[in-house]
Amino acid sequence: MRITYELSQNWRFSKTCSSAPTAFPTDPDWEAVTLPHTWNAVDGQIGTPFDRGAYWYVTTFTPPKQPLPGGRPLACRQGDLYRAGASFTYF
Repeated sequence: MRITYELSQNWRFSKTCSSAPTAFPTDPDWEAVTLPHTWNAVDGQIGTPFDRGAYWYVTTFTPPKQPLPGGRPLACRQGDLYRAGASFTYF
């Protein structure tokens, strides 16, 4: 059985935050965006240098319960996520 989750809504984006937030940001420094999103679409085209900074995208996500005993996944997909400011690997 295949389950698809839509994750394009409810994202926040920041060019000013220097580290991963510890909670979902709601302050005005974080722009509400929908993915796909670009922050440098016109860099270089308007006479400014290309912006190659490192910025943050944040959303909330509850991983689905794994159907196999012990929570083993059906397929091996891996990604690096940050949760409450701490990095972890999600399978």
